[in-house]
Amino acid sequence: LSDVVGLGKTITSAMIVKQLCFQTKGQVLIIAPPSIENEWKETFKKFQIGSIRHFDFKSYGALEKIKDTEDYEIVIIDESHKFKNFSTSRYKELERICKEDVKYKKKIILVSATPLNNKPQDIANQLYLFQDKRNSTIDSHPNLESFFAGIDKKYKEIISKKDNHSELSTEELYELEQLSKRVRDNILREVMVRRTRTDIQTNETYSVDLKEQGLNIPDINPVKELEYELDDKLLKIFDKTINILTKDLKYYRYK
Repeated sequence: LSDVVGLGKTITSAMIVKQLCFQTKGQVLIIAPPSIENEWKETFKKFQIGSIRHFDFKSYGALEKIKDTEDYEIVIIDESHKFKNFSTSRYKELERICKEDVKYKKKIILVSATPLNNKPQDIANQLYLFQDKRNSTIDSHPNLESFFAGIDKKYKEIISKKDNHSELSTEELYELEQLSKRVRDNILREVMVRRTRTDIQTNETYSVDLKEQGLNIPDINPVKELEYELDDKLLKIFDKTINILTKDLKYYRYK
């Protein structure tokens, strides 16, 4: 689930979980930063999920303590982009929790506003938390490892060109864009729920719902350029301030 910030990923997750609770028997596990524990619990309370099914909240730091996973059937991972590196012990613990099918086959929901932070492999590693690398449920690309190996090779070829010059050319940026499009069209469209503000405004179902509820998404005004003219006195103060920040302050603690 990859909506941009402010579109209600937590609420959408709660709606999905409530529907799944009528189809499943196991418990719900939420894995997220402790700073947003109250938000998750309050949202689940509003949707009365606690009265239907028991749920637990665990922070990232408690993953290795989760030894008994057999009663969990639904696992939600908030800010899943933090698990983009498969070589960390934290990733391995989460993979164990997600794939350890004892009593129930786990249903995994990844939640992130930014699933892609740096490179295509970020996406792949998150997919591997609920997909088999060589036998995925994506019919057109059952071997995800092979697909992403080709993507990663091409990505590195493009990025390596940056070593020769400070900025990528227009053509190289276009190549990166096409690479992202391949990942989106071939893989993400099969496993991702994604809604941008434009999607919501143009999709017939969403737009009708907005009108019925009297809701609207604010328009973003274009950027306006504001010019400030400094008189001689302000110019001297500005110049003095910049010199203090860039030359006089030594930041000894950090050196």
